[in-house]
Amino acid sequence: MDRTRFVFIAALILACGGCVAIPIVSGTHPPTDRLESSLVVGKSGFGQVLEVLGPPDGQGRARLPMYDGEQSLWNYQFQTGTPDDIQLAIVLVFFDEDGIYNGYIWFSSVPDDLEIHRRFQ
Repeated sequence: MDRTRFVFIAALILACGGCVAIPIVSGTHPPTDRLESSLVVGKSGFGQVLEVLGPPDGQGRARLPMYDGEQSLWNYQFQTGTPDDIQLAIVLVFFDEDGIYNGYIWFSSVPDDLEIHRRFQ
């Protein structure tokens, strides 16, 4: 293939690449509906959370003003969309120093999650 043809084809591929939305999916969408129905604050432990949500994407510690001492924290996250429009869902699950479930916080910009949230308002 001569150089001119190669440059033309490369330019065409690059130009068309801007026309195609590249889908992005990262992680597994956390089943937030199962948190309320399957876990009991003050009773459930690490094992039960693993059964409901699976292994966390990350772990850490948190110091919240309503609790004495630090809380263990598990992080679950899911991303979907395109490079121009990314939706994100994050669930943070809290445990006391004995590994007992203390509750959760979730944030989402995923359209399906927003519709679920609107039903509870």
